Amino acid sequence: MSAFDEFISELRRRAVIKVAAIYAALAWLVLQFADLAFPRLGLPDWTITFVLVLAAIGFPIALIVAWIFERTPEGLKVTAALTDAERSAKSSNKIGDFLIIGVLSLLVGLLYVEKFISDELIEALSETDLIDVAEQEAEDQAFAPSIAVMPFINLSTSEENAFFAAGMHEDVMTQLSRINGLKVISRTSMMRYEGKREKSIPEIARELNVNHILEGSVRRAGNDVRITFQLIDASKDGHIWAENYDRKLENIFAVQSEVARIVAQQLEITLSPETVAQVERKPTESLKAYDDYLKGRELLFTANSESIAYFKHAIDLDPLFAEAYAGLAQGIVWSERLGAEWQLIRNNAYEVARKGVALKPASYETNLALGRVYYQDDRYADAELSFTAARALNENGAEALLGLADIAMSRAGVLEALQFAEEALQLDPLNAEAHGRVGRYLVGIEPERALVHLEKALELDPSLAFAYANIGNIAQRRGDYEKFYDNWRKAMDEGGFDLMDAVQIMNFLLTSIGAYDHADRYLDRAMQLSPNHDQAYFMRVNLMLARTPVADRFGPAHGKLVDEWLAHNPSSTLALRNQGDYLAAQARRFDRDENHKQAMQFRKLALRSYEQSMAPFRKPDGHYVYQPTSNGWTMMHYAGALFLAGETQRGQEIMENALEQTNQGSANAFAYLHRFYAYAWLERDEDALDALEDAYDSGFIAPWILESYLETGIQRFRNNIRYVQIVDRINARNDKTLAYINRREAAG
Repeated sequence: MSAFDEFISELRRRAVIKVAAIYAALAWLVLQFADLAFPRLGLPDWTITFVLVLAAIGFPIALIVAWIFERTPEGLKVTAALTDAERSAKSSNKIGDFLIIGVLSLLVGLLYVEKFISDELIEALSETDLIDVAEQEAEDQAFAPSIAVMPFINLSTSEENAFFAAGMHEDVMTQLSRINGLKVISRTSMMRYEGKREKSIPEIARELNVNHILEGSVRRAGNDVRITFQLIDASKDGHIWAENYDRKLENIFAVQSEVARIVAQQLEITLSPETVAQVERKPTESLKAYDDYLKGRELLFTANSESIAYFKHAIDLDPLFAEAYAGLAQGIVWSERLGAEWQLIRNNAYEVARKGVALKPASYETNLALGRVYYQDDRYADAELSFTAARALNENGAEALLGLADIAMSRAGVLEALQFAEEALQLDPLNAEAHGRVGRYLVGIEPERALVHLEKALELDPSLAFAYANIGNIAQRRGDYEKFYDNWRKAMDEGGFDLMDAVQIMNFLLTSIGAYDHADRYLDRAMQLSPNHDQAYFMRVNLMLARTPVADRFGPAHGKLVDEWLAHNPSSTLALRNQGDYLAAQARRFDRDENHKQAMQFRKLALRSYEQSMAPFRKPDGHYVYQPTSNGWTMMHYAGALFLAGETQRGQEIMENALEQTNQGSANAFAYLHRFYAYAWLERDEDALDALEDAYDSGFIAPWILESYLETGIQRFRNNIRYVQIVDRINARNDKTLAYINRREAAG
C-alpha cells in the first residue's frame, strides 16, 4: 500500500472525511438559512459574512478534532494507532473515499461560487442588461412616432380672427394627442415659436425631441375658412403630406378629425374604434358657442379673468358644451389665484366642473378641470383620482402629470413628484413652470441639477418668482448671501408673482429668519390683493406668532384673529387648525394652574377643531393622508393633544402612520421637522435629533416653529445639548442672512 493510500485509509478510519462532508453540508444549509432569514429580520449584510467566516474557521477545527479523537460508548477518546493487520484490511473501498472527497469539493466550490462569484457575476450581468435596456429605450424613443404642431399662421385680414387660428391650432393638437402611440408636444412649448421662425425644422425637431413637424395656416372670411397643412419628416426636412381645405365654418370639426386620421395614416399608426369615435365627436353644435369658447380659452392661457365671461356665454348658447364648463371651472380657479376669495367662488367652481364631467365623463379636459378644483380646495385624494383619470384618457396630457406631481409633492413624495414632472417635460420641454417644478423638487436632493432647471425656467419666463426664491434658497444654504439677496429682490420686485408666491416667499423666509419689517411690506401687498383671503390670514397669524415671545404665544390676540378668520371662512382647514392650537394652549395654561378639569375641557375642544381640520384628509381605513406643507402641523399637534388627553394608542397610531408616509421617498425640510416631533412624542430622542439635523441640512429656517412644538409637551429637549447646538446653527445661519439683508437695504 502506498503512503497516499495509507493516508486516505487513515482519514477514513478516523472518520475525518465523514466529518468534513457532514460539516460542509450543514454549513451550506446554515448559510442558506442566513441568506433568506437575516434580511427579513432586519439584520445588516455583514452578519451573513460573519456566519461564513465562522463556518470557515470551524472547518479545520472539526477536522483536527476528528483526527485526534474517536467517539466510543465511554465518550471521546484519543484514537489508537493501527496494527499491520488492521492497516492491510483497511486498504479497500477507495472508490467510496474519492466519491466522498468529490462531493465535499463540489459543496465547497458551490459555496464559494454562490457567496463570492455569483453576486459579482449577477451584478455585472445586471449592469450589462441595464445598459442594453437603456440603449434600446433610447433607440425606441428616437423611432417612436412623435410630432410638434407649429403655431398656425393667421392669414385673415382681420386681426380679430387671430383667436380662431390659435383655436384651430389648439384643437388640432388636442385631436392628435388622443392618438395612442403618438407623442405630441404640448401647447406651452409650441407657443415659444409663435410669430418667429429663427430655427430650421431639423433644429426645432431636435430641440423638442420629435421626428415630425406639422405646419398650418388659417384664413377666415365670414363663414368661409381656408386651412393649409404640411406634414414634414424632420430628419429629411421634406414634406410627406400637404393639403388645402376650403370649407364653410360649420364643417370645421370634420377638417380637424380628417387631419388627425391622415397624420395617423402617414405615420403608420392604427386608430382604435374608441379613438376614431373620440376624434370624430363634435364638441358643440353651436358655432357661435365655439367662437366664444375659443376666445375664452385663449384668455385663460394668459391667466386673464375675462375668460370667464366668454365661457359663460358659450354655455348660455349651448348648455351641453362640456369643454366650456371645463374652461369656466379653470377660469374660476385662476381668479382665486388673482385675488378672489375662494369661499365665495368655491361652490360655483364645483358646480360647473362636475357638470362638465357629467356631460363628458370620458373627457381629458373635464377631468383635468375637476382635478384642479379639488386641488384648490385641498381635497388631494379626490384631485389625484381626477388627474389620474385625465392621464388615462390622454397619454399626452402634460397638465395632468404636473397635477399629479403637485399631489405627490404635497405628501413629501419628492422622488414621485420628480418622476411626474420630468415625464411632463418630455411632452412640454419648453414649459417654464415645469422646469421650475423640477428645479424646486431637486433643491434638497441635487442642488446643482436644480439650478440648471431653475435657470432654464427663468430663461423661458423671467417673471417666475418661485424660481428666483429657490435659487436664493440654495445660495443661502451655501452662505452666498449676495446671490441670495439678489434673487430675493428679483422675486419680490421683478417677478410677476401672484398671492401664492408672495405667501411662499414671505412666510417661509422673511418671517422665519426674523425679517419682520420686510415681512410686513409683503403682508401689506397681500392684504391689498384680498384682505379676507385664506392665505392672507395665514400670513397674519404666522407673523403674529413669530413675533410673540413663546410664553405668550397662542394668547388672546391670536384667538381673536382666528375667530375673525373663521367668521370669513368657517370651513378653512388652516383656520380650524389654528383654533385647535389656541384651545390646546389654553388647556396647557390651566394645567400649569393645576385646574386640570378645565384643562381637559379645553383639550377636548382642541381635539374637535383638529378633527374638523383633518376631516378632508381622512382615508376609509381611519388613517390620514399626510401632507407636510398643508396638514403636517395639524397631524402632529392633533396626535400630541391625544397623548395629553390620555388617548395614547390613537396618538401613537397617528404618529407612526405619519412617519411611515414621510419615509416613502425623499422628504423636505418640513417633513423632517414632523419626523422630529413624532419621534419626540414616541420617546425616540436620538431619531428625533437625527431628523432635526436633516431638517437643518434641507434648509429649515424657522426656530419659532420649533419653540411652538416644544411647548406642546416635549419641553425636555430644551436641556438637550445636541438640540441646542442644532438650533444655534439655524439661528446663526438666519442671523447672517438677516444681517446681509439689512446691510444691502441700508446701502440702497
